[in-house]
Amino acid sequence: MRFDWKDYIPDTMPFVENWLDEHAVRMAGMDDGFRAFHEYWINDGEMTLGKDYWCKVVYKGKTPFAVIALSLYEGNFNIMEFLVMPEMRGKGLGTALLRELLSDGEMIIGHQIERATAVIFPNNIASQKAFEKVGFVFDHANDDKDAWYYCYTPDQLSESIQKMASRIADVLHNNFPSIYLYGSIVFDDFKLGWSDIDILVLTRKSITEEQADRLVNLREELLSEEPDNLYYRSFEGGMLTLDAFINKTPDRVVYWGTSGQRITESYQFDSFSMKILLEKGRLLFGEDVREKLTVPTCAELKKDVEKHLDSIRNCAHLSGNSLYSFGWMLDISRCLYTLHTGNIIAKTAAGEWALKEGLCPTPDTLEYALEARRTPRLYKDDEKSLEYAGTINGDIQQYADILERELNL
Repeated sequence: MRFDWKDYIPDTMPFVENWLDEHAVRMAGMDDGFRAFHEYWINDGEMTLGKDYWCKVVYKGKTPFAVIALSLYEGNFNIMEFLVMPEMRGKGLGTALLRELLSDGEMIIGHQIERATAVIFPNNIASQKAFEKVGFVFDHANDDKDAWYYCYTPDQLSESIQKMASRIADVLHNNFPSIYLYGSIVFDDFKLGWSDIDILVLTRKSITEEQADRLVNLREELLSEEPDNLYYRSFEGGMLTLDAFINKTPDRVVYWGTSGQRITESYQFDSFSMKILLEKGRLLFGEDVREKLTVPTCAELKKDVEKHLDSIRNCAHLSGNSLYSFGWMLDISRCLYTLHTGNIIAKTAAGEWALKEGLCPTPDTLEYALEARRTPRLYKDDEKSLEYAGTINGDIQQYADILERELNL
C-alpha cells in the first residue's frame, strides 16, 4: 500500500485538531472539533470501535496528512468525516487515499468495501471531485438541499458514468454545467448491447469552439484509454446552454448519437424525454435546473405518440435482421401505456404490462421481444433470432393498428 493507516488516538494525535481550519470547519460542519465528534460516536452505544466504526489517521511516510472516520450498517459503509491537513490539499492525496481504502479495505479495516455512501456539502467542490474520481455518484440531496448524498458501488457502469461526467465537467467547469442522466438507465432498465446511456448537459454559458472540439470526440478518447470498457460507446445526448434548450434557439451544440458525433446548431427533446428528465432524471453534477423546464401536457404527449406511430409505419421495416426490430414492439407498448395512464415507464415494464392487458394481437412476438430485451447479449449474435427479427414487420404493423385505434378513441 502507498500509505500507512493508524488508529486515531486523540491524546497522542492532537495535530488533527489543527487541520480544522476555517475552511475545513465550514465544509465538514464540525464546530466542536474532531475529537468531540469521535468521542460522541464511541460513547453513544450505537457503534463499537473496530467492529462497525473506524477512525484512521493516514500517513505518507512519517507525515500524517488525513483523518477519516467510517461506519458500517447493514452492509453499507458510510464515510462520516474526512479531513486533509491544509498544506496537503489540492495535491490528489485525498483521492489517492480514498482509492486505497476502497481497494484495500480488507487490510485497513478488516472488511472489503462493496457499497459506500458519503454526504458532501453542495459547495464543497474539492471533496465532490475527490469522491467522484474514485467512483462515487451523486444520488440525491436532502430535503433542505444543503447536503448531497453520494453512493459508490464498484462496477464498471457506475465508474464509466462518473468518469464521463467528471471529464465533461472538467472541460466545462467555467460554464457551470448541469449534467443529467435520463432514459432507460434511470428506470433501471439499461441493457448492455441494446440500450443507450442518455446524457444531457445544460450550461449557463455558451460552449466555446475549443470546448466543443474537446467534447465531440470524448467518447472515443475515453474508449482509447480503456479499450475493454463496455459502456463508453453507449453514451448519447446533447450539450448546450440552458437558454437554448428552453427556447429552442440555435446554439453551438455537441451531439452524440448512434451514428456518430458532431457539432451542430440545435438539440431538442420530445415530450417523452422531457417527462422522464423531469420526473426520473438523475443529476450527476452541478445545480439542478429542472424547475426552469416545463412539464409536457397530455396533448403534447399524444402528439408525440402520433409521431412515433408515423415512424413505425415508415421505418420499422428498415430495422431488418437486428434486435431493434423487436424494439418497435416495446415502443408501441410504451406508447399505449402513456395513452392509457398519462405516464411513462420503462420499455421492459411497458411490454410486460401490454401482455398482461392482452393488448398485443401477436403476443408471442411481444414475449420474444421481451426476452431479447432482458438479455440482449444472448440474442444479438444468434442467427435464428436475427432471422426471426427480419420477419416480424407484419406483426409490428398489426400492433401499430392497435395504437392507431387507441389514438382515435
